[in-house]
Amino acid sequence: MQRRSFVRAVGEAAAGGFGLLMSTSQAQARDADKDKASAKLPPDGTVAAAMGDIIIKSVTAFPYEMKVESEASNSRRKWSTKTFFFVFIDTQDGLQGVGEGWCSYGNSAALKNTVDLEIAPLMIGKSAFEHTRVVEQVRRAADLSNRLGVAAIAVSACEMAMWDLIGKKLKQPLYKLLGASNPRVPVYASGGLYAPNKSAADLGVEMAGYVKRGFNAVKMKVGANFADDVKRVAAVREALGPDPRLMVDFHYEWDVATTVRFARAIEKYDIQWIESPLPPYDFDGYRRLSAQSPIAITGNETMAWADTFQRYISTDGIHYIELDPSACGGISESLSIAKLAYISGRPCTLHSSSSAVLFAADLHLAASIPNCHSVEYHMFHQWFWDKAPSNWRKVEGGTVRVPEGFGLGVDITSDSFKS
Repeated sequence: MQRRSFVRAVGEAAAGGFGLLMSTSQAQARDADKDKASAKLPPDGTVAAAMGDIIIKSVTAFPYEMKVESEASNSRRKWSTKTFFFVFIDTQDGLQGVGEGWCSYGNSAALKNTVDLEIAPLMIGKSAFEHTRVVEQVRRAADLSNRLGVAAIAVSACEMAMWDLIGKKLKQPLYKLLGASNPRVPVYASGGLYAPNKSAADLGVEMAGYVKRGFNAVKMKVGANFADDVKRVAAVREALGPDPRLMVDFHYEWDVATTVRFARAIEKYDIQWIESPLPPYDFDGYRRLSAQSPIAITGNETMAWADTFQRYISTDGIHYIELDPSACGGISESLSIAKLAYISGRPCTLHSSSSAVLFAADLHLAASIPNCHSVEYHMFHQWFWDKAPSNWRKVEGGTVRVPEGFGLGVDITSDSFKS
């Protein structure tokens, strides 16, 4: 036998269970076993399903809006409504996973259409383990359509739900699947909103109250008025005392020169970071700000895709890398961003100002990121927390416990909204 023919024969033998090396009776017995195995396959005939894979049956994009009765605001808006965007994925064997996409300050219609028309067809009939393929296909398509932001948020919700399914199928909490071992993660109290007739002294009492509840770090809003905000920061530091960490959050309100002046005005109050002071795509502005500010810069929570964060890192524009798995491209993309930060010697912090689904995802990620500095524990945006483990409300030493339920560990399903 020529060498080429021999190699081909051996390859075919290996692929077929070495049938060429069997006797006739052995080959017949092998074929009979194959027929029996085929008879046990599910109706769709997929070997993956027979092996206990997680085959997706349906993908449901679910926008939801609720009224908010509050006078509280940040420097840019007061909430009269709160909009959410969830994705529910059902499998052939009866499991359901949930994910969330960032939906504040925008309408959810584009997200729903993106999931229904572009992403769901990539998922139905396929395995939830193929989340990397789905994200990559969506990203490559978005490069052509120039809808990178909408695509990132939509696929974030889908990929998060896929991870939730994987945890439920394997009967493991997500943080263990991501390689983490520490069941507690650092959090900070995020509050300090504006409100009518709320004085700087009132704000100080509020923030000091969070420390009494077990937090050792707090964050407040700034950006509405330069002089007033300096006074508010001073009042909070006086109320806190010297030890608790204090951060301030702008919501993309100012320019480089104004932010530098403000940083120098509040530097004496020992501020850990200034968050998102400039428009998020002003990469050169962040570079210049970081070079001049006496306080470290944090951002930017609404950004999508790892290469965007790499631009902040490569220009040395941001020190604390703030990411959000409901906006950046999902769980796996969050890990990629965190790895970029780790390699460059930067800490990560995770943004959360929506539902229990996002907060749970943050906690699982934080437990798996070695350079994680903190998770935002929002004191205003605690939507659907009644569907979450009660133990994450208990803050001890500035940390909370990661949910131990399977997947994300939250009890939010499509049935939760039927009433």
